[in-house]
Amino acid sequence: MPELNRALWQRCRVPLPLAALSLAMLHAQGASAQAVPFDAPLVLKRTPELAETIAPELRGQLPSFVDGNRISGRPDLETIVEGNASLRRGDTVINADRLEYYQPDDLAKARGNVRVNQAGNVYEGPELQLRLETFEGFFNNVRYRFLATGGHGEADRIDFVDSNVSVARNANYTTCRREDYPGWMPAWLLSAATLTADTEENVGVATDARLSFMGITTPAFPSISFPLNNDRKSGFLPPTIGLDSVNGFDVTLPYYWNIAPNRDATFYPQLMSKRGLNVGSEFRYLEDKYNGTARVDVMPEDSLRNRTRWGVWTHHEQTFDPKPFGLDSLTGSLNINRVSDNDYWRDFSRTPSLTQRLLNSNGSLNWATGDWSGFFGATKYQTLQYDAAPLTPPYDRVPQITANYAKYDWNGFDI
Repeated sequence: MPELNRALWQRCRVPLPLAALSLAMLHAQGASAQAVPFDAPLVLKRTPELAETIAPELRGQLPSFVDGNRISGRPDLETIVEGNASLRRGDTVINADRLEYYQPDDLAKARGNVRVNQAGNVYEGPELQLRLETFEGFFNNVRYRFLATGGHGEADRIDFVDSNVSVARNANYTTCRREDYPGWMPAWLLSAATLTADTEENVGVATDARLSFMGITTPAFPSISFPLNNDRKSGFLPPTIGLDSVNGFDVTLPYYWNIAPNRDATFYPQLMSKRGLNVGSEFRYLEDKYNGTARVDVMPEDSLRNRTRWGVWTHHEQTFDPKPFGLDSLTGSLNINRVSDNDYWRDFSRTPSLTQRLLNSNGSLNWATGDWSGFFGATKYQTLQYDAAPLTPPYDRVPQITANYAKYDWNGFDI
């Protein structure tokens, strides 16, 4: 799960409430929610960076343009457009079969194949009422797509509060790219009684929300918040709940902390009714010269084993400046895997690297200069014994020293 390169830091974690949910969903955003066929055509990605913004105080001064097959009405009162009707003001364009515009109220009413494009955000449905200057109104039985994320969905009704905030009712939302074939379903789908989107703050809030992933639907959450772009967001992650005869009732409520663009942490408080409280934490960091992950799990008092239980897992990689040592390159790595006792691998399965019975901890320095390269390192094993299947502990390698010479051009011969 930890990413050790810049691309993976765009992954999707989804914080959720209880307070908030910032899910792979919108990030998964990071990895595509739908697999793209190998031979699929290239698709240009939407970007809001080139979009021009219109100051609110200038919106009322912008002219309105109407077009259609037939136009009627009274000057300065109302305009009625029928057949291929179009109304445009600033960054808002309305197309419909029939369109009515009442100038004193700045109110547009549209019916039949209505399509609204507001600064790249697209809404489609059968009926719309909208005040153009303030962007207040409603849209019934609407389909929508957001420019910033490519996210889309459907709702029984959308109420526009202003040009940035909208409230969709009985709505759903996904960022999975729609495929054109019968029965298509997105890999994940958020359904909610209300879905409030604030494009200025880049935050969405859903109430009475359910998340479906690969056909599996979560219970309803009272409230969920999530980013409307690729930014990560601090908050609670979806809980994990289980029940078995050994641990009893088991519930974990993770919390994700977005410390900085290149650092984050996740805390995993886990309550087992028959064992006690286990507290886990994972810290990730990414710098120009080094990166890594560290995870620690501690159960102060295991009621079943009558002792403290702990596990440690770390991975660190670093590039050093080789010039002071007269080298061409110098890199190092450190891996630590350690647990408190022989039974840890059976009792705790949260960290896969710590559920093996042979835990490898090692550190190394790799260097190269000219035709020479070498390695300094040490490897130490922790063997978790089990009476029913004992293991023969391997030899520790403390230290390891290697040197290699490779000449690729020997008087004109490449060997």
